[in-house]
Amino acid sequence: ILSAKVKRCMNRCRVRSIGYPESRWLDTLDTAYDSSRYNNDKGYSRRRWDVAAAQNALGQLLEAGSAADGARPAPAAALIWYRRAAKGGHSGALFRLGDAYRSGRGVPRDGAQAIRLFRKCADFGNEQGYFALGVCYERGDGVTRDFPTAVTWYEQSANAGYAPAQNNLGGCYERGVGVTRDMLAAVEWYTRAAASDQPHAICRLGICYENGRGVAQSAERAFS
Repeated sequence: ILSAKVKRCMNRCRVRSIGYPESRWLDTLDTAYDSSRYNNDKGYSRRRWDVAAAQNALGQLLEAGSAADGARPAPAAALIWYRRAAKGGHSGALFRLGDAYRSGRGVPRDGAQAIRLFRKCADFGNEQGYFALGVCYERGDGVTRDFPTAVTWYEQSANAGYAPAQNNLGGCYERGVGVTRDMLAAVEWYTRAAASDQPHAICRLGICYENGRGVAQSAERAFS
């Protein structure tokens, strides 16, 4: 059952028009119970049922807001709930906390703290955590820049089916960053990412077809 604190916060959000109004679906979490499985890959926590999933979802609705409905984002309040969810073992909340520290959203920028949180997220097998570490190592954000290590993290995330990582891995192969330049591999990863409608991958794949890089040149495929 949801804690009284979660319920009260949800009600205050509605009264004050803070967060995402469509969050009423969160009420169903009051009776949600999964007796058979948990899935760390998708951000569920390790406990059979716990409030962490609701706390993370509440953080997301507070962070997002909704301009169309006049609901104001509340990033500081979102971080409170992300921290509670992360303490409960929610990998998605760990990722969002890490992203906040990396970007300085609601907290002072702290690359080292972001890396620590992303590593904890990755420990759950979360593909977003793998991807975030890849980005940090590629950019030298919070760690010493290390392209081969970035590729290693991208590969783990890409093999888990995460489209942004598939796109970035394709870029590494196209540019020869951290790996030997290989246009065939680049096209393969761009194609996988494009299948998930990843916009940058679609663009890069079109350029590859336009110029015949790693594939047979085809203006029709380039602009399709």
